[in-house]
Parts: sequence; structure tokens; C-alpha cells
Amino acid sequence: MLDQQTFLQGINYLKASYINWNFDLHNDLALKVWYKKFSALDPSTFMQLIELYTDTKSFAPQSPADILNLVPQDLAPADAWEVVLAAIKRAFNNSSFLNIMAKEQPTLYPLVQHWDIENVSEDAFGNKCYTYELGRQFVREYRQHLNNKKLIRLSGSNVTLIEG
Repeated sequence: MLDQQTFLQGINYLKASYINWNFDLHNDLALKVWYKKFSALDPSTFMQLIELYTDTKSFAPQSPADILNLVPQDLAPADAWEVVLAAIKRAFNNSSFLNIMAKEQPTLYPLVQHWDIENVSEDAFGNKCYTYELGRQFVREYRQHLNNKKLIRLSGSNVTLIEG
């Protein structure tokens, strides 16, 4: 559950990113309305959404829905593996791979942040058996991730958390 301090950090981050944003930090009603829309999110997810919004949108949000619409939908395990494999192929080294995943696939990043592709890249590209095994390992971890995480379902403008 989102704490008020992290919520205010996110709102201040938005204010700093959009200097002409007319959000009034002294308007208690506005703060309560916006906080209510995000309160079911965990702090990390909330800040990731705020940063993703500022990274991808030129204009300040007009409502919480503008930010909540960025909540990514889960990929099928095979599709998630294709995204990871494409990032491996685009990466020059382990650092660039992790940067690609963190920026472009923040929901998949926690599953691969411990990987060291510098040690596996030659095998991953030259040896189909190894690539297959790496993919199987990733798909197992991804399925476990989907089973364990709390799913966010948007219904109208309300956010409901459902135990997975």
C-alpha cells in the first residue's frame, strides 16, 4: 500500500518534471482524490509509473488516469522471453542489457537483473541448445512471478488489487 510520503515524493517529481503543471500541493481535496486513486499500489510500482510517465509523456497528467493507463499488461511467457532475447541481441555487454531491460521493460527487469550475459552471450547466440535452456529457465521464473504477484486490474478509474 502506498504511503503518503512516497505519494508526495511522486507528486513533487511530477511538479519538477512539468514546471507549468498547475497541481496545487496545498489543496487537500486534490491531494486526497489523487492519493485515493494510487493508494492500492505499492511504493515501488507507484514511483516506476511516475518515472515512466515523465520519460514518455511531454505534457503533465490531467488526471490520475493518465498515469494509471501506463500500467503494463502481462505478457504471455513465450512473448516475455522473446522480449528478453531481443534485448540480449541488442546489448553490447551486460551493463547495456540491464539498462535496456530497466528502461524498456521495468516489469521484466527484476527477473533478469541478476543475469550476467557477458558470460553467456556467445553461447546464447551460437548454441541453440543453451538459448533454449536459458529460455526455459526464464519462462519458469516468469510463470512463478505471474503466479505470485499481485495483479492490478483497472476498472474504470478504480484500481483493485487481486491476489494471484
